[in-house]
Amino acid sequence: MPLLRTLVLVQVGIALIFSVIAMLITVYLFNQRSSEIRNLRKIDLIRLMSSEQEKIRLWSSLGMIEASNLALQEIRKIDFIKSVEVKSLGTKDFNLLKRDESFVIIPEKLDKNLPFYVIFKLDNSTDSNLLQALSIPSLLLVFILVLIYSSIAFIIQKIFRPLSSLISDGQAFIEGDEVIDIEASGEMEVLISKIQNTQRFQIQLESEKKNFKLATQVAHDIRSPLEMLKGIKEDLALLPEDSRRRIQLGVNRIEEITYNLLKANKSDNHSKSGNETQELLSLVLGVVTEKKIEYRNNENILINDSFGAESYGLFSNLNRSKFKSILSNLINNAIESFPHLQGTVLITLEENENFNLVKVIDNGPGIPKEVASKLFTRGFTTKNNGNGLGLVNAKQDLEAIGGNLTFETAEGKGTTFVITLPKSQIPATLIDAIHAHRYEKIIILDDDPSFHDAWEKRFEGLQNKIEHIYSVEEMFSKYDSLHEKILLLSDFELMDKNFDGIDTITKLNHAKHSILVTARNEELEIQERCLKQGIKLLPKSLVNYVKVIKDSRERATLTVLIDDDKLIRYNWLSFCEKKGIPFKYFKSIEAFLEVADSIQKDAKIYIDSDLGNNIRGEVESEKIFKLGFKNLFLATGYEKEFINKPKWILDVHSKSPEIVI
Repeated sequence: MPLLRTLVLVQVGIALIFSVIAMLITVYLFNQRSSEIRNLRKIDLIRLMSSEQEKIRLWSSLGMIEASNLALQEIRKIDFIKSVEVKSLGTKDFNLLKRDESFVIIPEKLDKNLPFYVIFKLDNSTDSNLLQALSIPSLLLVFILVLIYSSIAFIIQKIFRPLSSLISDGQAFIEGDEVIDIEASGEMEVLISKIQNTQRFQIQLESEKKNFKLATQVAHDIRSPLEMLKGIKEDLALLPEDSRRRIQLGVNRIEEITYNLLKANKSDNHSKSGNETQELLSLVLGVVTEKKIEYRNNENILINDSFGAESYGLFSNLNRSKFKSILSNLINNAIESFPHLQGTVLITLEENENFNLVKVIDNGPGIPKEVASKLFTRGFTTKNNGNGLGLVNAKQDLEAIGGNLTFETAEGKGTTFVITLPKSQIPATLIDAIHAHRYEKIIILDDDPSFHDAWEKRFEGLQNKIEHIYSVEEMFSKYDSLHEKILLLSDFELMDKNFDGIDTITKLNHAKHSILVTARNEELEIQERCLKQGIKLLPKSLVNYVKVIKDSRERATLTVLIDDDKLIRYNWLSFCEKKGIPFKYFKSIEAFLEVADSIQKDAKIYIDSDLGNNIRGEVESEKIFKLGFKNLFLATGYEKEFINKPKWILDVHSKSPEIVI
């Protein structure tokens, strides 16, 4: 980590500098002390020589220098004396003698009355050894002490002071509702950034808690008069048809608003805890609708969307709240870039082989090159009140789930931001398309007239096939059961005390040829009931986007069977031909791979688990998955619990060809 490396280098550097300085001071002081000791030794030698001087003078006057040396035997035994030598004045020129700290010469000056001089050579090795013995430990001790001191100083400077400031400002945050702003660098900047994000999340959470409490109260207050209105529904028969339908529509709208108030807040709060598989079109539509309402009073700003059948049925695993926030901020950024707040923003939703793509396209001035290169740099911002974290955090959040945030821009033409999201498996309950051409009649069961109108538009040209029914009572008065050539589109909430949409479909024994159209499609209980009964689901918000195939000649999704059993292959072929379903079969995975390039990538491929010769379909199917085919299923005679389903297989079915409907 950069902070740790910096800490170590600074500590070692400071310690070395102080250690060298301490060593130089130690040597200097030792030399001073050694000089003092030598002076004291010299004084001692002069004192000792005073008692032997007469003996040496006598021997020297007789020319017996060697005898004078014997007189110095006791002096030679002193530990700091290395050697003693008596010289006559004529032996060597006194002034040419080497004078350094290793020698002591007595007398120091020529003395005619003393025709000799004595040279004492001192043993300084003891001092040198002592210096070496003392300098190394002292140097090490100084190094350690300085290292400890510098570490403490560095920690106080780089960590404790920012933390102290952080604690102080954090207390201010607890007492207020603003995000703290602390200057820091390195890891502390990252830490503080994460704390700031947590604070923003906490502020947003508190706001949403207040909104949820308000929504709950509003929903509670609405429910009382709503129940009263529902209780007098029997009296609606006395009113004219047009008035009755309008009142029913109003009641339905109030009930749906009540439900959506609670659902929106619950789902957003629930998704805080982690990621969940989300249907993208509904999610994106919600954000776009909110933005259209937010900017409805500004006629110069147009927020458009371009969603079609290609946008339907796209799922990704993500955090609902974070995604909505990212998309909302991108739309805001696009609008804020418009000169004089005038321009158009277009939101699209599409897919490629591996990812779902949400695009925010504007016709603004574009992003200058010098700004574009820094757009995802932490702390960089072009806004007066910005903190430079919005796009950085958005990119990090998307990358954390395997996605990405990128952009393309051209100055003077506009900018396109692309949210890339990994695809998730489509829930088994969701209808992929409405195959109207397979049925002789289509019954629409809904107590809301507006949805009857919406279906009329979707089935344009097929009005002779459509029958409109507005209540459970009317439905059972006309039908006890339904023929397989009849498609039933039923709402869930039908203003009936005894039957909801699932109950009605079940009683008619028509699950395989029915679609539950409801705004409550995300409720786990409803999904489980539909899965148990084999009923397909369609979110009400997506009625205008689900693909409707009106003519058998339209391109329908291809069904592929890979099975080594000839009888099974012919059974599926016969069934699909009768139902008008495009169908191909193969004896083995190798046979499929030979012509894979000619097979459409959205084909539904059903693979037998046991393909003979110990070949397992659930294992070998990975080869097909890697070619870009994502709608892979197992069609096997084994029970689900005995199959180890890999991640690329969406579901496990029986070998009955009816599963393709």
